[in-house]
Amino acid sequence: ARALLEAGADLEKQDLSVADGKAEGWTAVMFASRSGHESCVRALIEAKADVNKHDQGGRTALIVACRVGHDQCARALLEAGADVEKQITSGHTALMLAAQNGHDQCAR
Repeated sequence: ARALLEAGADLEKQDLSVADGKAEGWTAVMFASRSGHESCVRALIEAKADVNKHDQGGRTALIVACRVGHDQCARALLEAGADVEKQITSGHTALMLAAQNGHDQCAR
């Protein structure tokens, strides 16, 4: 991540489409959060990535991290000011998704 940032990668660039249709509009910090790459998440935050940017479904990096249980990524995002009240189109928040999927560490 640092090499790409040093080369001038656009932090806020959103993907146009992904074959499964689930990631339209995702940023680098969203992908890093879904994969559990805390060091990448922190590097992107340090480079001033917008942690509250959302995709077409309303998903933010925090929502993505909590849905799959990556509590360390969620913690980094919260420390960077991620909005815990953001909702996906169904009205669910990161906390709701963490609890619904049994990710107690994220829900705390």
